[in-house]
Amino acid sequence: MAQSNARGVIAEDYATLQGVPIIEAARLAYPLPPCSPASNRRAVLQAMEVGLINSADLFERAAKDIADGQYGRAAVKLSWLAGFQKVIETVSRIPSLLGNPDSKHSVTIDDSPALESFLEKRNMFGQTLLSADQGKVINLESAMATKSLEDPIYQIVKHTQHASQSASIWYRHLKRVGIEVSPPSYPEFVVTDKMKEVVFALTLNGDTYFTQFRGLHQIPEILAREMNDHLVASTAAIQAGNLPKAKRGISAVNILFTGMLASLEAITENLAMSDYHEIRENLGTTSGSHSKAIRDKLFTEHYNNLWHAVEHHIMGSSGEPGKYDKLVVTDRIKQIYQAAVGDNPNPQTVMDYELLEKCAEFRQNIIAWRDNHLNLPRNNLGNDAASLMGAQNAPESAHNMQRIAHAANRDFMAPLAEARGDSTTLFAMKETSNRSVRSLLDDELQRMGGKITQKRFPNVQDRAYGKSS
Repeated sequence: MAQSNARGVIAEDYATLQGVPIIEAARLAYPLPPCSPASNRRAVLQAMEVGLINSADLFERAAKDIADGQYGRAAVKLSWLAGFQKVIETVSRIPSLLGNPDSKHSVTIDDSPALESFLEKRNMFGQTLLSADQGKVINLESAMATKSLEDPIYQIVKHTQHASQSASIWYRHLKRVGIEVSPPSYPEFVVTDKMKEVVFALTLNGDTYFTQFRGLHQIPEILAREMNDHLVASTAAIQAGNLPKAKRGISAVNILFTGMLASLEAITENLAMSDYHEIRENLGTTSGSHSKAIRDKLFTEHYNNLWHAVEHHIMGSSGEPGKYDKLVVTDRIKQIYQAAVGDNPNPQTVMDYELLEKCAEFRQNIIAWRDNHLNLPRNNLGNDAASLMGAQNAPESAHNMQRIAHAANRDFMAPLAEARGDSTTLFAMKETSNRSVRSLLDDELQRMGGKITQKRFPNVQDRAYGKSS
């Protein structure tokens, strides 16, 4: 039986926390061919549903804050809202970036239950805010004319305006979404009931950002499953000698990655230490590193398999995949790059070069994810604070995991990075570490954060250091 505290249920594991079984069930409820345009667009629309449901929740709660005179709290919710709207805007561009010349049919965001709820809650919020202004409780015009970001009323105005502009963009992109199959109704195609279920499968008592924390993990989980399908197909295509198909697949992965990175940025920019601490106990002993779709599959298994196939191809299939001498591979990649930028390169060289560039972009996206993810333990735990998994210094542990992941003996794409003069080779990362640009202020803030976290969660510290409670 699941444990609980005053806030509510304490998650038993990462999959339960993020509703992974529900996300998987939604894919099975209306199966589509892997990597198909319809499948890609269904993933986009499912991510949209999660984002819109969260946005509606934030509008409703912000309206209550306005009615209660809690303008600072409302401003925080509008900041989260603007973050979600930016994620939705980013995700909405994916169908156009992917393209689909066979789109004989279409679906529209107009039929989304989440859109209907979003518009209803947005109108409620707008009426509440204008009522406060008309009743002389607040003065929107004065805030706009004379205030800046130090003022919560101006922050509310600013975030509302940004969210409104984002909405006009994503709505335009999703007014008609072309697909190659005749869909059932929008709710059936997108499996909207499961998307609502996944958002509210776990909730907490009180005014927290637990739902939003989960939502910004669920969107990457949805997109990652689509990306993994593309990586498996691209690896098989390389092995079969179909490089154009492989290149299209890796390109799709990189396009879908934009939605993952936008979700991570939204959570790192909006999650305050105090808000994280309010929900931390309810996260149980989970960690993002427990994600099978992202860490185990996308960043490890499929990443490695893809490169083994690419490496085997460019080496002329003369050796055993994954067993080539890295220096020899590096030299071979340099030869391809030099030939590709020379006069009259042959088509095969150009294709190899473009394939390698897609792989380099994929690698850089993973590094960007890991770089930004470090903000979570740094900003919300601080130095010497233990992680929920029991690491004794969570920020340093996360940083070490990143360094290990890109060590030459662990990162199979290291020869590609070295051949391209990539600044994220292991050597470059070590050099940067030795000449740290972190300030004394940052070190002190990290110390303070660690002190706060250790005081708030002594049981986590004791667990990490092997002390009995």
